[in-house]
Amino acid sequence: MTTLISAAEAAQRLGVQPATLYAYVSRGRVARVLGVDGRRSLFATDEIDALAAAGRRAATARPSLIPVQIDTAVTELGESTLRFRGHDATELSKSATFEQVAELLWSGDLRDDVGPWPSSEGVHLDAQHAADAVGGSVFSRLSAAMLAAGRLVEGGDSMMSARILVGCAPTAFGAPTNGPMARRVASIWSQGADRRVVGAIGRALILLADHELATCTFAARVAASTRAELAGCLVAGLSALSGPLHGGAARSVHHMMVDSEASDGADIIASYRARRQPVPGFGHKVYKSGDPRVAPILEAVRALSGRGDRIAVVDDVLQQGAERLPVAPNVDFALGALSYVADLPSDAASVMFSIARLAGITAHVLEEYQAPPLRFRTTARYTPSSAASDS
Repeated sequence: MTTLISAAEAAQRLGVQPATLYAYVSRGRVARVLGVDGRRSLFATDEIDALAAAGRRAATARPSLIPVQIDTAVTELGESTLRFRGHDATELSKSATFEQVAELLWSGDLRDDVGPWPSSEGVHLDAQHAADAVGGSVFSRLSAAMLAAGRLVEGGDSMMSARILVGCAPTAFGAPTNGPMARRVASIWSQGADRRVVGAIGRALILLADHELATCTFAARVAASTRAELAGCLVAGLSALSGPLHGGAARSVHHMMVDSEASDGADIIASYRARRQPVPGFGHKVYKSGDPRVAPILEAVRALSGRGDRIAVVDDVLQQGAERLPVAPNVDFALGALSYVADLPSDAASVMFSIARLAGITAHVLEEYQAPPLRFRTTARYTPSSAASDS
C-alpha cells in the first residue's frame, strides 16, 4: 500500500510549482486522489518519485550541444583538416595573401590577380570616426566601424561591398587605409613592423578566415536569412565572436604565457587543473587528431628573430601540456603565442581573429542570401522554472 502525500510535498519532490503539478494531472502524467474531505488533493509517493526520476534522466540525457546542419560550399572540416572551397587552408596560408583567400571564400575562385583592395578615404574616415566615438572593446570598435561604413555601401555590388567593409576593419584600430591587409594589421601596433611579424600575422589571418558553421557565422547567417544588410550581418557575427569563449579565448593564452615567465608551464597547468578550469588553448570539439592551424602559425612564430626567451616559454607550456593534458593545443594557443612572442598587446589576438573572421562571415552571409529567407525557426521546450513565483 503506497503512502499518500500532499500537493505541496509532491511539488517539492518534483522540483516544480503547484500549478505545474496540476498541469501534470490534467495531462494524465500523474494521478490525483481526493482526501476524505473531498477537497484536498493527495498523490501517491511512488508515482511522484518515479516521475521525478524520469525527469532527472531526461535532463541528464539532453545534449550540451544543439546540432544545426545546413548545406554549405564554403568550408569543409575534417578530424585534422581544414579546406576553403576545396583548397587546403594550411597550404593557402603559406602561398596566398589574405585578400586572395577572402575572395576565394566569397566567390569560389582562387585568382592570382587579387591585390590590395582599393580604398575609399571617405568610407575609411567614417569608419575610424565611429570606432573612436564608441571606443571600448575590440568588438565594439569594429562593430561601430562596420555600421558606419555600411551606410555608404548599402544596396551596392556584393563583392565590392565585401571588399570595402572587410578592408575598413584595420582602420577601426588606426591602421593605414591602403596596402596589403597583413601589413595594415601589423601597422596597428608598429608602423615599421618586421617582415617576419607581418608574415606571421598574414598566415594567422588566413587560417582564421573561416571555420565552417562556428557560432559567429551561424549568428550572421540567421541575420542574413532575414535579409539584413551585409554590415548588420557582420555585426551580428561580431557580437557572437566577442564572447571570451570564442574570439576572446586567445587573450587568456597570452596571459598564461606571461604568468609562465615567473613560474613554469607545469605549475601553471597544475593551477588550472586544481581549480578544475580548462587550460586556455588546449582541446577542440572538432579536431580529434589535432588542430591543423597550430603548426603553421607556430612555425611562423618560431621564425621571429630575437625572441628566443619567449619562444622557450611557449615551448615549455607546449611540452608540459603534452605530458599532463589529454587534449592537444588549438588555434587559440597558436594565436596567443603569436601575440606574446611578437610582444603585441594581449588584445592583439582578438583584433587579428575578428578581422580575419570577417572574411568567412561575409562568405556565409553571401551564401545565405541565395537560400530561402527566414528558414531558421527553432522550437523551444517550455520548462517552467521551479524558482518562479507562485503568485
